[in-house]
Amino acid sequence: MTALKTEWTTPAKSQFDEVRQRAAATGHLDEFLAAHTELFQLLSDLEKMLEKSDPLYNTRKPGGVVRHIFHRFLSATFYLFPDELILWIAKYRTVPASWPF
Repeated sequence: MTALKTEWTTPAKSQFDEVRQRAAATGHLDEFLAAHTELFQLLSDLEKMLEKSDPLYNTRKPGGVVRHIFHRFLSATFYLFPDELILWIAKYRTVPASWPF
């Protein structure tokens, strides 16, 4: 297992907080936390993340690639710099967008 350092962009952190608050307000916090923990475990392991996510396009910074992953009802788009072992979460959404309603 090759561990990745995972960081959040400000918009992604806000999106995470919004989804967490929505889950708590509707009684789905445990379901959300379980799915988020599973997703974060996938994103933290380079080999698993490469297996489960899809590349979208290369970044302007050499060596980086933008990738997307979908797990249960969570969707995340992130920047991966494998040589530096860094992953930046750029978007954090639910599918459908109205989840859990």
